[in-house]
Amino acid sequence: MLQDQETTPKPALQPVFHKVAENLYRLDSSGAYYALVKKGGKQFRRSLKTKDRKLAERRRKEIKDQIGNLSASDDAKLPFATKARSNSHVRIKLRASDPSLSVPTQRNSGE
Repeated sequence: MLQDQETTPKPALQPVFHKVAENLYRLDSSGAYYALVKKGGKQFRRSLKTKDRKLAERRRKEIKDQIGNLSASDDAKLPFATKARSNSHVRIKLRASDPSLSVPTQRNSGE
């Protein structure tokens, strides 16, 4: 029975974040700070690459400003297949010597 426990893979540990301030979190295992910002229904988590809180707060503000300047078009919420069909006018160059390549599924052959 001890042998079964040794061969059973352990689940990957999820990182543990502690909220320090608005949009500012500290990773428990390393002590590094992260910014967590939401915009347009999307969540952005960025490492601030520091363990110093004051520096982390300054970098968090910069990250918030950068993410605040992002603009999302209506196309951002479209499924990939719909967006791909809307760009069907774009043709992919295929090698004439290889008839097995098909337009919808193959990439540019690198000519």
